[in-house]
Amino acid sequence: MRLIIDISSINELEAISSDILASDETITANSKATFQGNQKKCLSFYMRTNDTPLIKIVDIYLFNQRPYYYVDVLKYFTSSSTLDVASDTQICAQIKEVGNGLLQNNDRILLLGTVIEESPVYDQSVLRVE
Repeated sequence: MRLIIDISSINELEAISSDILASDETITANSKATFQGNQKKCLSFYMRTNDTPLIKIVDIYLFNQRPYYYVDVLKYFTSSSTLDVASDTQICAQIKEVGNGLLQNNDRILLLGTVIEESPVYDQSVLRVE
């Protein structure tokens, strides 16, 4: 599942200079400065089934990076390359207020995903080509 984000109503970002070869302390300080100094929105993900209550999975903070950026949300649900779920599983998303307002008219969030559904009955006649 990929998340494409374009939050155009957020004001310009404060530039944080960093070097990819910087020390861990510098990278941590830059990450904190980015998180605290720039406006952001919060997208929360939850899961539930018919037999379980709504369980919070993660809060993902969205920053305005033009033209857009990708967030791979699969890693928040599993450490595997796929997420196997029951047929009654619901994945829910909610935008939460974190001090910078909610989404505006020009804001866009696009969730992309791939689903593979396995047939519970193996019917070889369906596979026959005539």
